[in-house]
Amino acid sequence: MAGSPKSGGNLVVAAWSEGNRAYFDWHRTDRAFDTFIVLQTSAAGGDQVDFRGGFRGRAYTVMRTNGGYRWNVKGRDSGVSASSCQRTWTVSVTG
Repeated sequence: MAGSPKSGGNLVVAAWSEGNRAYFDWHRTDRAFDTFIVLQTSAAGGDQVDFRGGFRGRAYTVMRTNGGYRWNVKGRDSGVSASSCQRTWTVSVTG
């Protein structure tokens, strides 16, 4: 668990594993976003997935390696002609 002040003054990100899944949780951004971009990497590879927006979220993946899974997230808003994202990813957390 870690605070990520560059991504929002109250934003906390956490990662953990339970059973055969690795989880990632983020809560509470300073404002609502249209979507969240979640980046997950491990020794087995990585993935980037869009999630429904709001102020918080949770993601998980089925574990394919014994090592840890590193997670990051950033908010994105959809515009009429283009989308805009937060400048920086959150701090990385591993679980």
